[in-house]
Amino acid sequence: MSPLTPEVERRRRLVTRMVPLALIALIAFIVGASAGAPGSPEREAAGRFADAWVERDFAAMYRELNAASKRQIGPSDFAVAYREAAATATLRALDPGSPDSRDNGSVAVPFDVETAAFGPLEAEVELPFADGGIAWDESLVFPGLRRGEQLESDVELAPRASILAGDGSPLAVGPAEARAHPLGSAAIDVTGEIGSAEEDEMETLARKGFPPGTPVGVSGLEQAFNARLAGKPGGKLLAVEAGGSTRTLAEAEPRPGAPVKTTIDPDLQEAAVSALAGRLGGIAVLDARNGDVRALAGQAFSAPQPPGSTFKTITTTAALQKGVVSLDDEFEITDGANVGGRFIENANGEYCGGTFREAFAESCNADFAPLGPKIGNDDLVSTAERFGFNSPPTLYAPEIVAEVEPAESTIPTEIGEEVDLGVSAIGQGEVLATPLEMASVAQTIGHGGVREPTSIVSNKKLRPDAKPVRVMSKKIASELTELMVGVVCDPVFGPAITFGTGGTAVEVHADRAVALPPLNAMLVEDLVGRTRASRLLGAFRRMPAADRAALDEVLLRVSEMVCELPAIREADINPLLVDEAGAIALDARIVVGRERAGMARYGHMAIHPYPAHLVAECTLANGERVTVRPIRPEDAELEQAFVKHLSSQARYFRFMNALSELTPQMLARFTQIDYDREMAFIAVTGDEGAFDASGPDPARRTRWRVSPNLTWFPTEYSKFRLQWNHDRQQEYRSDDSLWLQFEFLLGAHAAHKF
Repeated sequence: MSPLTPEVERRRRLVTRMVPLALIALIAFIVGASAGAPGSPEREAAGRFADAWVERDFAAMYRELNAASKRQIGPSDFAVAYREAAATATLRALDPGSPDSRDNGSVAVPFDVETAAFGPLEAEVELPFADGGIAWDESLVFPGLRRGEQLESDVELAPRASILAGDGSPLAVGPAEARAHPLGSAAIDVTGEIGSAEEDEMETLARKGFPPGTPVGVSGLEQAFNARLAGKPGGKLLAVEAGGSTRTLAEAEPRPGAPVKTTIDPDLQEAAVSALAGRLGGIAVLDARNGDVRALAGQAFSAPQPPGSTFKTITTTAALQKGVVSLDDEFEITDGANVGGRFIENANGEYCGGTFREAFAESCNADFAPLGPKIGNDDLVSTAERFGFNSPPTLYAPEIVAEVEPAESTIPTEIGEEVDLGVSAIGQGEVLATPLEMASVAQTIGHGGVREPTSIVSNKKLRPDAKPVRVMSKKIASELTELMVGVVCDPVFGPAITFGTGGTAVEVHADRAVALPPLNAMLVEDLVGRTRASRLLGAFRRMPAADRAALDEVLLRVSEMVCELPAIREADINPLLVDEAGAIALDARIVVGRERAGMARYGHMAIHPYPAHLVAECTLANGERVTVRPIRPEDAELEQAFVKHLSSQARYFRFMNALSELTPQMLARFTQIDYDREMAFIAVTGDEGAFDASGPDPARRTRWRVSPNLTWFPTEYSKFRLQWNHDRQQEYRSDDSLWLQFEFLLGAHAAHKF
């Protein structure tokens, strides 16, 4: 064979290379022609059905059914079937693929499915077609189901995480069904409670994997951070045949919740709840340095109420900033003022006035109401808004605030006429505030005029993103601080007694503790014990111990003095020498002011003194001496013993609860009362120990009660009726019942009959 010429060889190589390229082009043409050709009606219908499913457009899905299927199920039941399947699966998202025709005339649509509780799955729905539409059955409500199967779930809830105090100690622990509070009921005001979800929340919870009836947070932090605390449910998503056999479509492990660490101080929290003692109201305690919440009790950030005289701090800020008043301005001493044609009276019709310092200390309406029109609407409102009014409280991150919607403190942006401005300036009218808001006002002043966010959580991601706000200048903040320190020592809020290191060491050591009178032995013990000076009172080497009883007596007498003499503005005993021989005042100073006209006895006190004039003694028919007197805080142990020794039936009838002993909060509520507003009497026999269960008759019980039909007459005359029942062996005997009637004139002990 003759060799090919170079030209022929070149052409042969070109042809060899072009053949594969031509084949590839032909295949691409065929595929393109196929793809560009119109699809079958069934595939197009399946695509529309899948797209509508993604959009939850059940009406559009229903339109793709054939006539027989529409006779089988109506549009409402059709939509319900898909909603229930989505809830069972905790469905989050559907992503359909391309429909694929099958030989049997059906069209299969693949889906990528995302669920909240069971994780992702890949499955398909095979849509049968007949008579111009989808031949629907119940297995088509979820991808992966076969004909005759139903969708069910086996949900496993995650362990609920704890809510922690600022020091890491638990405030709420355990599963949602049996949540425990190591601090007792004191923690619930912060943590909130677990309960049943509202009806409008159930669908949302179901989509997150929580089956109906799952306990959820319904208040407080349990509600605000329910998603974080509850974690992520897990379990199995099942396809169940009529015979009971099951297939697992998807499965996931539950993910435990994450704890929420708060800024709460457990000791302050217990003290706040104990002080409120179940009364209507609220207490908020903030850290003046950074605004963090240290304690909340009662309605601390809910149910806003008119703030009253506490709002005068905001009015004062606006007035000082605008220059309409100065601390040394003089005001007429009067019982009220005419503002916009209305006479606004001082509390209880009392007279007040003097310098603005004194007007602030005495919370004088006659001086503050006229400031409202002088400040003007815009300045009063803008000052209040800088303090946080008309904005949600900054307790946690914005998304949590938006979900929980805590109550706002509000002031109208357009207050109205002069009289409305005057009323608003004294915290009345349409001004509403929570204890948390007014605590934030105090924090702002104490922090040099800068308002910090009031965060209740220490987790960085959960804290509010609000920035500090300068509300006033440092100069005005210092002036307000001066006024507020004056209020601490003012008769409006009651005198305060301080104790600590004396002499020239006062300024150096700053060793002092403060308590509100009236003091008793227990409060004196606590007051002294909170100072470093208390360590100097004990024996040391050859030095004998100081006469502690003499020191206690001095503090008790000072307490009695400021209780009985409302004209005392300041009293300073410095130094007070205390040694083994007793106590001697080496120097003393007393500042006396005028008494407010019309003020009731002890009206200058924040805490009403013990009403000793209501103590009475009597002799029972058996010769036993009984003392009937108002209850005291020191009676807590006696009260506890009394309740413990009651029969279980008596305890149930008394408290409507099968308790065995009183909680600390109940003891505080029963024994730490405000004598100016309520009264409770206790009957004791013999020594103040009163009850001896180890005596010769250990089954003996002494029960007492104050008649509920207590009547206060216009003449301040009152009758108290008490009954003792001697109950032996838990059997009632009418001859053991003795009725006693006491008659008292308030302020003067009258005759009593037995």
